[in-house]
Amino acid sequence: MKRENSKHRIFALCRLLMEQSDLSHPLSMPTIISTLESQGYPCERKAIYDDFKVLESIGLEIQFVRTPSMGYVLSGRIFESVELKLLIDAVSASSFLSEKKTQQLKDKLLQFSTVYEKDSLFMDIDYPKSSNEQIFYTIDTLLQAIREKKKIQFTYFDLGLDKKRHYRKQKKTYQGDPYGLVWENKSYYVLMKMDHHEDISQYRADKMDQVICTDIIYESKPFNLQQYRSQRINMYSGEKVSMTLEFENSDRLASLVLDQFGEDILILAQNEKTFTVNVKSSISPTLMGWLATLGTQVKIIQPKSLISAYQNHLNKILNQYREVHHESD
Repeated sequence: MKRENSKHRIFALCRLLMEQSDLSHPLSMPTIISTLESQGYPCERKAIYDDFKVLESIGLEIQFVRTPSMGYVLSGRIFESVELKLLIDAVSASSFLSEKKTQQLKDKLLQFSTVYEKDSLFMDIDYPKSSNEQIFYTIDTLLQAIREKKKIQFTYFDLGLDKKRHYRKQKKTYQGDPYGLVWENKSYYVLMKMDHHEDISQYRADKMDQVICTDIIYESKPFNLQQYRSQRINMYSGEKVSMTLEFENSDRLASLVLDQFGEDILILAQNEKTFTVNVKSSISPTLMGWLATLGTQVKIIQPKSLISAYQNHLNKILNQYREVHHESD
């Protein structure tokens, strides 16, 4: 069927170049014309050249190449292959997204790829996924509240053994001032100053329900997001302390410490065998677990409160297995 609308033809040409052209697969002029004709857009070379100019006027780059064969390609794409791969993998690994939302996002990102690279960009890996289909609405509402500096209201839940929502505090409505969203440990957290609470708290966005952006304007206080993030492991809060940790001297451990606390911390080599770092962090279960994974490769130098908390943490674990051992005897 013949379609006269030249605007539609330009869109069809743009999609053809985006999906089927790259430096290894240039499109010849006869191929472009025949493909557009098969879609209902009969045209001549001059019309295609005019369409090229229109596409270039809006920022697209169309290049004529001679190897491996002569033809036209869309260069200077919005996303390069490696960028699409990173984005698709990040979406796939995000546990706060449901299976449905994950697939929708990946399908949208794949629209920016060519037919020749789709298989290499997509890997079907079974990551854990949320059952919360409202996550986009929740994040959108949170972004609006942060942008407009308005208080939000919400309820908060955990998933129980029955895999159903169990709301905290008898489905109490929480209210506070949202300061920002942080992606950590495959989940999104909203950082908030709750009403009647001075410290910043964090809540997982995928565990929030009935999120409302109110009309109440709040006055934000100075807040260092980077500092807040560096003082928490996996976004667990707790008593913040300044600590000195001693590590076995190796590049691997130095790299691990910098990954965890950021590259602006001070690392001091004590000798050929050890180095120390001074950092601020919260005394939390995740800090204890992180230290435990390093075993004898790390030693807490100070403060005594952290040493005591870590000893109690390890003793509770050991006592659990001592009890099992005695029962088996």
